[in-house]
Amino acid sequence: MEKEETENKLINERKNAREELCELLSEIEENICNEAEARQGYYELMEKIEDPDDIDIIAEIISDELNHAELMKEMARRYSGIDIAKD
Repeated sequence: MEKEETENKLINERKNAREELCELLSEIEENICNEAEARQGYYELMEKIEDPDDIDIIAEIISDELNHAELMKEMARRYSGIDIAKD
């Protein structure tokens, strides 16, 4: 009976760890989506602005947002252990 209890405890611990990992990955993916939404807003703003200096500022902000998304994607790959498909 003790062996079975130990096995059940290990199974539950693994399940909990998977659930926590999935929750973390979900939050990371949500942040990646938020970065995309922010970029979309900046692109729309860029269409309305005529001053080249202001357009450059917005382009720099977009570049930062792209970098943030890439960093979040790398984090998701590290935590999930899943590499990008090459096909």
